[in-house]
Parts: sequence; C-alpha cells; structure tokens
Amino acid sequence: MKHVIFLIISLVLGFIFPNLTIPPSLINTFYSVIGIMFSVGMSLILSINTQNVKNVIAKKDIQKKLTHIMNKYIRNFAIVTIIYVIIACMDNFEPFNFFLLYNEYFFNYSLSVAVIEIISIMYYILNMKSMRDEYCKLEEIIDNEQKR
Repeated sequence: MKHVIFLIISLVLGFIFPNLTIPPSLINTFYSVIGIMFSVGMSLILSINTQNVKNVIAKKDIQKKLTHIMNKYIRNFAIVTIIYVIIACMDNFEPFNFFLLYNEYFFNYSLSVAVIEIISIMYYILNMKSMRDEYCKLEEIIDNEQKR
C-alpha cells in the first residue's frame, strides 16, 4: 500500500511541476546509490546468524522478521529497477504533453522518477534501522540464554 501512495505522490508532483526537469546524470546517481544500499542491506540480512539461539520461538520470530525485511528490499529494488529501465529507454527527459477532455496537460516523468528514487533511498535507510533492531534483539536473546 505504501508503494502505491509513494507512486501517486511522485505522479502528482510530475503534474504540478512539469517544467522542473531532472538531468539524467542525477537519476543515474540516485539509482547507483539505491544499488549500493540494496547490496549492503542484502549482505547484512544474509550475514545475520541465528544459529546460536536455542529458543525456537524467538529464533523463528527473528528469522521471519528478517525474511520480511529481505522481501521488502527485493520488492523495492525490483520496482525501482523496472522504472529505471523504462526511463532509460526514453529518448529525452523533457516533459510530455497530452490532451484529455479538450484540455492540455503536461507531465514530467523525470521528476516523478527522481522522487521515487529519493523515497526508495529513505525506505532503505528505515529498513536498515529495522535490521539493526532485529540484530540487537538477537544479541539480547543470545546473552540471556548464555546467562542461564
């Protein structure tokens, strides 16, 4: 649901600011940052080891949450990649116009893509915090088990 809201926000901004064109180099830079964040995030998720947890319920809970975070990472990266590939196939980043019910409208898709990419970067940052929280819970569980 959040993805739909973010998509709508980015589309609305593309209509509100049709003359604010984002250069391709900035969109490429944002996508590179997203790729790096995806790679680092996936490495962190895959490197978390729950093997030392003896409590089966706690272990499954942490594994479930980490899998959920991993799936969000993959889904977000897939969506951004598809959008990036589509925009890379466009000839230019100029706003395009279209007519609807005898009115002319302008849409700036480069701005919409940049907004989606910026939101995606913030999304990865928040998910990295979630990952850190789960890692802290994991350490706490292991510490408590070792004290027993």
